[in-house]
Amino acid sequence: MKNRYGHRRLTAVPLWGWLVASGCAAALGFALHLLSQELFSNWSADQIANLAVLKPPYPLHVMLIGVLTSMEYGVALVALYALLLYAAPRATTSTRIVLTAALALAIKGTLLRAAIMNLAVGLPMKTVVLNEILVPWGTWLAMTALAGCVIEVISEVTRLSE
Repeated sequence: MKNRYGHRRLTAVPLWGWLVASGCAAALGFALHLLSQELFSNWSADQIANLAVLKPPYPLHVMLIGVLTSMEYGVALVALYALLLYAAPRATTSTRIVLTAALALAIKGTLLRAAIMNLAVGLPMKTVVLNEILVPWGTWLAMTALAGCVIEVISEVTRLSE
């Protein structure tokens, strides 16, 4: 079944199909993660064992590289927000912001996985809550809220100026 633009509707695939595809992708990702750990973790540790790796506070050139490469996150958030704007045009701005942030966190593995895995390996609950829930969730929600609001304001100003 296609929508008015000629694209297949999400409902063209049954729920079990989406679940099977999700399970396959997750299983492959986990298998590749385990394989890379097995193949490269000792080698990587040997490569950096005797290096003087920079620690905070970082010098200006490292900070500049960090700022410039953080554009990757901004561009990805805006693209994801735009996809949700197209997919859910009737959703409120705040709903799209929360969905965009949740999807970004899930793709990074920081929506639930990082916290659960760190608890499973024995890190204290306070550390996990701060480092794996409060900081990443707050950061991504703030970044997404700013991007979403900027998009909505620009969209409204553009509409009014036409």
